[in-house]
Amino acid sequence: MKKMKKETIWRTLGIFVMLLVSVLWLGTAQVSAAELKTENGDTQGVLQNGGLLVRKAKGDVSSYALANQSEIEQALKDAWDNLADSTGGEIVIDVSRFQAQVSDMNRLIAEVLDRNPRYFYIRSWQNTYYLSSGVVVRIRFPLQESTADLQKKMAAYDAEVRSIKDMMDPSWSPLETALFVNDYLTQNCRYDQSLTKYSAYDVFVEKTAVCQGYALAFLELMNQAGVACELVTSDELNHAWNLVKIGNAWYHVDTTWNDPTPNMIGWSGHDFLLKSTGWFQDDSKGRHNSQDYAYTGNVTDASASSQTYDDYFWNDINAPFGFYKGYWYGNDGRAITQYKGSPSGLSVFRKVKTIEGTWHVLGGTSFYRGNFSGFALYLGEIYYLLPTEIHVMNCDGTSDRVLYTLSASEQAGGYLYAFCIDPDGRLTYGTASKPYVDITERLWPGSLHTHSYGAWAVRQAATCMTGGSRVRTCRGCGRTEWQMTARMPHNYQKVQKAATCTEAGYTAQVCAGCKREKDRQDISPRGHVHQTKKRIEPTFKKTGTESVVCTDCGKVLSTKTLAKKVCKKGQKYQVGNYKYKIISPKINGKGTVAFTGLAKNTAKVTVGNTVKINGASFKIVQVGDKALKGKTKVTSVTIGTNVRSIGKEAFSGAKKLKTITVKSKVITKVGKNAFKNIYKKAKIKVPKVKLKAYQKLFKKKGQSSKVKITR
Repeated sequence: MKKMKKETIWRTLGIFVMLLVSVLWLGTAQVSAAELKTENGDTQGVLQNGGLLVRKAKGDVSSYALANQSEIEQALKDAWDNLADSTGGEIVIDVSRFQAQVSDMNRLIAEVLDRNPRYFYIRSWQNTYYLSSGVVVRIRFPLQESTADLQKKMAAYDAEVRSIKDMMDPSWSPLETALFVNDYLTQNCRYDQSLTKYSAYDVFVEKTAVCQGYALAFLELMNQAGVACELVTSDELNHAWNLVKIGNAWYHVDTTWNDPTPNMIGWSGHDFLLKSTGWFQDDSKGRHNSQDYAYTGNVTDASASSQTYDDYFWNDINAPFGFYKGYWYGNDGRAITQYKGSPSGLSVFRKVKTIEGTWHVLGGTSFYRGNFSGFALYLGEIYYLLPTEIHVMNCDGTSDRVLYTLSASEQAGGYLYAFCIDPDGRLTYGTASKPYVDITERLWPGSLHTHSYGAWAVRQAATCMTGGSRVRTCRGCGRTEWQMTARMPHNYQKVQKAATCTEAGYTAQVCAGCKREKDRQDISPRGHVHQTKKRIEPTFKKTGTESVVCTDCGKVLSTKTLAKKVCKKGQKYQVGNYKYKIISPKINGKGTVAFTGLAKNTAKVTVGNTVKINGASFKIVQVGDKALKGKTKVTSVTIGTNVRSIGKEAFSGAKKLKTITVKSKVITKVGKNAFKNIYKKAKIKVPKVKLKAYQKLFKKKGQSSKVKITR
C-alpha cells in the first residue's frame, strides 16, 4: 500500500509540472504576439511647440538618470541633422540598443530639443516600445514639410545665426554679450500677435515670435558665444524667459518683456535684464510673481539670488546700446554717453552729448516730459531724434548734422517717436500724435550704406555627412553674409565581404565618404566545406595524431590519437638514403642497428656512429650482408666508430669503390667476400692502433691482392 501511494504522488506531481510549463509557454506566446505598441510622444515640455517646461519635484535638481544619455542625445542629433536620409516624410531611429524607458525617452527628447533650438522642425514623435518592459525600440519623427523645404529653412537659420555671431566681439564679457543679444532681439524681432510662432527660426528668419521663440533665440546666441544659459518657464504666467550666468551668479533675462508691445521700432528695454529671482517675483518691480518657475539644467530659484543689477542704471533706458572701437554708447533720455565695459558691468567714460528736445502735444502747447530721442550706432556714427529731425554725429559728438527733417504733411500728423537702423543700413522711422500708440512707420528714402561684398570664401566644404558654408564680407562695413550649402549626396559603391567558414559575409552599397550602408544583404557562413586530414606520425617515444582540418580556415575539426610505435628486432627502416635493420630494440639510447644498404645509388657513403629512428637514437654496430653489393657508383665509404662487424659480400661488386675509411676500433668480424670485386687498387684506411689486427682480419675477403690496408 505504501509503495502504491508513493507512485501515485510522483505521477500527480509530474502531471502538475507539465501543465505548469504548458501554461507558461502559452502565456509567453500570447504576449509575444502583441508585444509592441506605438503611441505619440509627450511633447508637453517642448517650447518650440508652444509648450512649457515640466516642473521638477521639490529638491530634484536632476531631470532623470540615463546611463547612456549622451550617446542617445548624439544619436538623436545625428538623425535630425541627416534630413537628406529621411524617407516617407519621416525620420526613423532604431534605439533598441539603448534600453531606455518610454518616460525617460520622452523627457530626453524634449530636453534635447529645448537645449538645441536649431532643430525647430522636430515638432512631434512616436515611440514604439515593448509592453512588457516599456523599453523603446524605435522612434518616428514625422516631418511637416518636404525635405528640400526643411533643408532650405535650416540653411537660412544657420546663416542668420552665423551672421549675428560675427557681430559679437570676442573680447566681450558674458555681461556684454547678454546686453548685445537682448538689444539685437528686441530690435530685430516683433512679438507675434497671432500667438502661433514659437521657435527660434521664427525669431531669426521670420522676425516675429512669442516668448518661447525669444527665449530659444536668446539661448542659441548665448550658446554660440559660449556663455552659460538656461530656460525658465512658468505655467501660472504662461511665459518663458532665460537665466544667464555672469561670474559666479545666475540672473534672469526676459527679452520678450524688454520688447514693447505693440511694437515700437528702435525701442529696447533693459528693465528685465540680469535680475534676481526676488526682483522678478516682486509685483511692484518684475511682475513675474509666481512660485512655479521651471528650469532646464541644475539651477533653481535660489541660483539667481544676486541683486547686483536689480537697480542698475539701464533699467529706465529704452534705447539699444551700441559698440564701437572698444566702447559702448547709449542714450539714457538725457544724454548720449560713452561707457567702458567690464565683466561686472558698464561704467561711464564720458558724456558725449546732452539731448535737448521737447515733444509737444500735437496741436497744443503742452508737452511730454519724456525724451524720445532714441539711439542707433551705425558704421561708427551715432543717430538720434529730435521731434521733427533725425540727427547723425561722430561718436565723439562732433560733426552733428541733420539727416532728415519731417515734411510738412508728416508734421501735420505728429512727431518722431521712434526709429531703427537694421544691419543692412535701412533706416525706418515712426511718427505719431503721442508716444507708445498709433505709430506710423516709414522707410527713409535715402541710403546709409550700400554693401560691397567681396568674393565668397569657403569656410567648410560640404560632405555627405555635413553641409558646407561660405562667407563674404562687405568691404565697407565689415558685415558678413553667410550661405549654407546642403550636404553632398552619398557616393555609394558596391562592397562585398565573402562569407567564411564561421563568419557571415554581406553585399552592400557603402558610401565612400562616411561608410554609410544601404541595401545590405547578409550571406550566411558557408561552414567547413573543404576538409583534409593531417597526420603527425607516432614515434617510439611519443604518440601521434590524425586530425581533420578545414582547408579554408585551418580550424582543426576533430583529432584522434595514434599509439606509439613498437620497436621490434628485425624491423627495417629507411632514414634519408640509408636503410637499417633493428638489432637491439631498446629505445633508451642503448639500442643497435645494422646498416643494410642504400635507397638510391650514390658515390659517397658514410656509415655513421648513430642514427635516429622514430625519435630514438640507435648505435650502428653492423654493416649488413650485401649492404652495398653491386653499387657501382660508390667510390668511397666511411665506417663509424661503433661498427663491430662487416657482413658477407657487404661491398661486393662495388667496382669503383676506391677508398674505405674505417674509424671503428671494435670490429671483430668481417664476412666472406666482403670486399670482392671492389676497385683493384683500393685502399682500406684503418686506425693506426688497429693496423696489424685489421690487416689480418680483413685479409682474403675477396679483394684483389693490390688492395692495400693502411692506416
